Amino acid sequence: MLSAEIKKSPFRRDVLVTLGANGVISLLGLTTGMLSARLLGPKGRGELAAIQMWGSFIGIVATLGLPEAVVYFSARKSENAGRYLTSAALLSTFAVIPLCAVVCICMPALLAAQPSGVITAARWYLLVIPLSAVGGLPAYSLRGLREFRIWNYFRIAMPAGSLAVLAAAYMTKRLNAEFVAAGFLISVGLNNVALWFFTIKRLNGPFLLALEDSGPMLRFGLPSALTATPQMLNFKLDQILMAALLAPSLLGLYVAAVGYSGVVQPLLSAIGAVQFPNVASKPHWDGKITSFAAVTRISALLMVLLVLFLAPVAPLAVAVLFGSKFAPAGRAAMVLVVAAGILGFNSVLEEGLKGLGAPKAVMWAEFGGLPVTAISLALLLKPFGIMGAAFSSLFGYSTVTLLLLIQAESLTRYPLRTFIPGTLEVTSFFSQVQGVAAQFRRETIIPIVSSK
Repeated sequence: MLSAEIKKSPFRRDVLVTLGANGVISLLGLTTGMLSARLLGPKGRGELAAIQMWGSFIGIVATLGLPEAVVYFSARKSENAGRYLTSAALLSTFAVIPLCAVVCICMPALLAAQPSGVITAARWYLLVIPLSAVGGLPAYSLRGLREFRIWNYFRIAMPAGSLAVLAAAYMTKRLNAEFVAAGFLISVGLNNVALWFFTIKRLNGPFLLALEDSGPMLRFGLPSALTATPQMLNFKLDQILMAALLAPSLLGLYVAAVGYSGVVQPLLSAIGAVQFPNVASKPHWDGKITSFAAVTRISALLMVLLVLFLAPVAPLAVAVLFGSKFAPAGRAAMVLVVAAGILGFNSVLEEGLKGLGAPKAVMWAEFGGLPVTAISLALLLKPFGIMGAAFSSLFGYSTVTLLLLIQAESLTRYPLRTFIPGTLEVTSFFSQVQGVAAQFRRETIIPIVSSK
């Protein structure tokens, strides 16, 4: 049967709220992806991905892992949430400037296969780094305090802003990657200004730098920052190499396939988002492990169901959603759906391990998966193109899954089967699904038929 942990109202409520938001975000993201693909075409869509790539990647690394530290410490001591936010914001600021300068200088080499206009736009897009590293921090305070409703409002505002930018590009007939990227940047800035203004009113002050917080936050955060580098490389290395080596049109096809595979993510990422503060807030070690294991098992079942449903229809769905020009991406999308399911399951495992206070376990698992991704790309990208990139992602994510499960077993000293659904649990799960379906038929379909 489903664990009592999953049935508990606060956890279930937070997952459902986040799942609803993820559904909206996924729909907005898919709509944005469809429109950008249709308006810009494969070449323009590839150029937009190249412009955004390095700013988004470095923006995560520049945080020093402090967003995760804000979640963890705010969940444990909510009365100091304002202090943690201020300390994290000031520490992050010091990391941003040198990273922006280095990447700006290296941009021509990083985007060697792209036109000069794309390289210039990518340099300007590096402004997203301070907007992400500092501007987005209040969202993690809200998550740590389990203010999931408000947190999700601001998450929805981001893709909604991107959709508005595309609408503006269409109405002004500025259908080029440079204009769209600039609009996205402005949208992020406006959202984060509102986020800071609102969050400061919600948190407990004072909003002062506390030097005694810096050490513990960095000790927790730096392993997460080190994790972010291989994590993002496992996720983005295929596109990074494509931007440097292949024509923009091939990158555009691949981005469309990745966009469809993201349909797998809303449910699993919702569970992962709630998993971290939920586990961290448990007062006793055994309670933390019980919560972590129960949610991990149910996530594995949901991952398999999502993949079985979405992978077979990927070729048709890509052609219908993104246009016939993107039909060659259909087979790669099938592989990427499987990879995305594994990636979503990994996020649940990683958030649980961080909730147990073990960000280093996540770091080593991601570092372990990176060589597999890199070697696979070296062997498969040139001869097989986007299919080679898709299989490289699948191999890399699967390696990370195995290493995360080994880390969970070692950390908790519970056997591996604790985190994997068994036959009895699978049977119980499907029995409950059938029960819910039968109840739905009784309460919805039968009354409608009877009324006729």
